Amino acid sequence: MNSLLSELLIEIFSLIKSSFGGTSDILSCLLVCRRWRELGVPVLYRHLVLGTANVELFAARFNSQYAIHVRSITLRLTQPPLSSYDLSSIIASNAELEKRLIRLEPLLGSLDMLLSFSLYVPAIVPERCRFKIPARSIIGLIKSLPPSCVNIEIDSGGYDRNIIAGGEEAHICESLHLLLPRMNHIRIHLSLVCPTLIGTMATPYNYHLDSYIPTKLPNIRSLLINCSEKSPSAGICLPPKTGHAPFYSHSMHPWPAMTSALQKLVDTPGCCPASATIRIHTTTGNDMAGLGVHDTMIICDINSHTTRALPIVKVSPMKKLGWLVRLNDSEGVLTTSRGLIDVAENYSWKTLIGGARVPAPMAEKESQGILEVPMIEEVIWRAKNPDVSCALWDSEALAGRRLLYADIRKEGVTYTNPVPVAEETS
Repeated sequence: MNSLLSELLIEIFSLIKSSFGGTSDILSCLLVCRRWRELGVPVLYRHLVLGTANVELFAARFNSQYAIHVRSITLRLTQPPLSSYDLSSIIASNAELEKRLIRLEPLLGSLDMLLSFSLYVPAIVPERCRFKIPARSIIGLIKSLPPSCVNIEIDSGGYDRNIIAGGEEAHICESLHLLLPRMNHIRIHLSLVCPTLIGTMATPYNYHLDSYIPTKLPNIRSLLINCSEKSPSAGICLPPKTGHAPFYSHSMHPWPAMTSALQKLVDTPGCCPASATIRIHTTTGNDMAGLGVHDTMIICDINSHTTRALPIVKVSPMKKLGWLVRLNDSEGVLTTSRGLIDVAENYSWKTLIGGARVPAPMAEKESQGILEVPMIEEVIWRAKNPDVSCALWDSEALAGRRLLYADIRKEGVTYTNPVPVAEETS
């Protein structure tokens, strides 16, 4: 009976943590009695979500006796407050973030039961803020992860470069490369990425892949690389020309080199399990919607030699669910800009209620609820917003039929070609 009551209490605590009150309500429960505290503490610490504002304080005050309860840590990073948009204020703000993240490194290494780590930028930062997460900060956190951690998401939102001080201070791909052989689930979205992430080559940064040797990833279940960053400063990692030059090139997009490297990883016997899901994602388009050519999310499944090309349309900048994505012949949905990524990547990582980011297989086993991606079917959205239209819908109304569809590309040398989807003309 006591065992059953304990299970019920743990389930109740999990539901409380998933509720609106969340952590504060759980803390109140811990004060009721010793038994409730013993049962509630593992629920409280199981999935830690830290933000820029509290990461330093948490690192300073965390009680190490609770380390055994921690299964995931999610860093939801935003820019520390700016006093102004002057360069000196921006540099000081970014330096403050770096200082706070350094304080977290020793704590990470002490979490011997940690299974999953996510560094995640949840929102778009205005360009004038020039927000950056220093590469050396990301590398420091990666190197601090305990051996128990077998799932990793690094999604900087493209804010992982030092655009003020003159470029990257270190090479994130090399640091991740050392970590990947033990990993189960990996999701990477950086402004700079290169094949060094998953292999080695005789001549560093030589992206003619004849001498490329993919790294063995015996434990991999899913690997997703998002190189959809459209910033003009994004690109493929390149060696510095001088001691102060950045690791980047404005002229090279990582897609060709990364798709070739991933294909070699899959094709090389013994490098990864045949059951592993190996995918790469980019967004292509040149703002030619007026000509019927739309921005398109390209998701290439390397194992099956299949690419899904999902056209997207910005229907309304004034609506939260203002982005339309066409999924197949009969379905379209509207979602947020962040929701587009989740839809394209088939929800490979999910957000638990409370903000924790974990791989989908892990999320589905948790009693803590999953935060649903906000979206609505196209037909329902249009019925609720009859006064809102866009050029695509106007053209389809004139034609009397749909003109824009998702595209499935299979096999052949062109299946990795990131060509945007165009409207039908006849």
